[in-house]
Amino acid sequence: MEKKRSLTIDTYRVIAAALILLIHTSMINKNGILFYNKAYYYVAITIGRYCVPIFMVISGYFYFLNPTKQRKIKILKNTFCFGLSG
Repeated sequence: MEKKRSLTIDTYRVIAAALILLIHTSMINKNGILFYNKAYYYVAITIGRYCVPIFMVISGYFYFLNPTKQRKIKILKNTFCFGLSG
């Protein structure tokens, strides 16, 4: 069976991954001076923060798109064990 992928969703996922990397980059240059640029701050801190949940939702969409029986059992087992541990 051939997997069907959506180019639009994959594009959003790549953009979200790039913005997540932007969040995790250092704002300190090689001399130890804080590099503070308002444009970088607004993109990385405000817009970039929304990309983490978007990336997780898209990854979950692809993970659950066509689950096999083994994957369903694994998901239920992990969910049950997580529920017992809490």
